[in-house]
Amino acid sequence: MKNKSRRHIWAWIMVLAVYSLIVVLFPLIFSQNITLDFKHHMEQQRRNSVSRMAHLAYNTIEPFIVQFRKGEITRDEAKSKIVNLVKEMTYDDEFGLNYIFMSSYDGIMLVQPYEREKEGTNQWLLKDANGKYIIQSLVNAARTNPKGSFVT
Repeated sequence: MKNKSRRHIWAWIMVLAVYSLIVVLFPLIFSQNITLDFKHHMEQQRRNSVSRMAHLAYNTIEPFIVQFRKGEITRDEAKSKIVNLVKEMTYDDEFGLNYIFMSSYDGIMLVQPYEREKEGTNQWLLKDANGKYIIQSLVNAARTNPKGSFVT
């Protein structure tokens, strides 16, 4: 009888242990999903914000591109006007004061508002904190999808 009672107690302990694991693990798994969803939404918000700023910048410089294509101004005049305009394009976002930079397809930094000493220098081998080539990624994305793309 004692043996049966002990088995019964152990069975209840096992049921409670499994139940406790479920109670503890379910919120952890659920919170992991919430975290992933939040991260995804924040990334999408950032993407939308950068895309909006890039479109605003393009719409601002497009008249100079049109003037160049019509032969109304030279390539150097168009480039100078665009560079001077882009230098002034700063904005605030969730990361604080931010800016738009511009480089040529061969890696020459044309506009870098916060590091002006880089302007006119070759930044083809410039890497981000993760070791990814910044300018190369942007140029490859622009060549692959000239209408626009997003590079992280």
